Amino acid sequence: MSKTKRTKESESLETTKINVDKLSDNEKTNLIYNYSTQIKQLENELESRNNPISLLSDNADNMISLIKETAENWLAIKKTNLGFSLKMAIFAFLTVGLIVGSAAWLTYIGKIDGSTFTFLLGLIVGYALTFLQNLISPPN
Repeated sequence: MSKTKRTKESESLETTKINVDKLSDNEKTNLIYNYSTQIKQLENELESRNNPISLLSDNADNMISLIKETAENWLAIKKTNLGFSLKMAIFAFLTVGLIVGSAAWLTYIGKIDGSTFTFLLGLIVGYALTFLQNLISPPN
């Protein structure tokens, strides 16, 4: 069936060639103009079909639901992480406060030297600053 189609197309092309040879210059110019117009229309149709905006607009409902679900899931994860981070921060600061309070009391009654207490405070301040930095901007 495709062979007959090809044969008919080639025959019509040959006929067109014969007819084109017999046309005047004005008729050839008009024919070229008509074909170029048809080609531009076909290119515009093809471009509009392959346009990403039209492809997205065809699937807009699916895209909107996907974005909503993703945002809701992301917010739920963030809330969970925030709650866990807040609990960890409170626990860490209470533990550090207990250690500093105990060391301060032991220094006050003379069981620990003042330089040892100062060293302990330096360690704890460095730990607290590192902890806050990781809390504010977590490492990769």
